[in-house]
Amino acid sequence: MPSTARTTPASKARPSAAAAAKPRRRTAQPESRAPQPDGHDLPRDERVRQLAYAFYEQRGGGDGQAMDDWLRAEQAIEADEVQAERSAVDGH
Repeated sequence: MPSTARTTPASKARPSAAAAAKPRRRTAQPESRAPQPDGHDLPRDERVRQLAYAFYEQRGGGDGQAMDDWLRAEQAIEADEVQAERSAVDGH
C-alpha cells in the first residue's frame, strides 16, 4: 500500500527569516497621504524589514542572523522615532 505522507518540494518550503527580510515591491499609496522625505510614509514594519535587509547585505549575507538584523533595525527605527518626537516637541 502506498504511503499517504506528503513531502514538500524545496521550492514550496518556507523562506528563511533573512529571505523574508528582503524588500518587497511598494504598493501605491493613497493620493491624500503626503510622502515624507525620511521614509516615514512607509508602514513601520516595512521600514524595519528594509533596514534589516540592508544590515543583512552590509554583513555580507549568510543565514543565521536574521533575528539580530531585525532587532537591530527595530532599535534603530525606534531611536529615530524618539529623536523625531523630541525635535517636534522642542520645535526644531
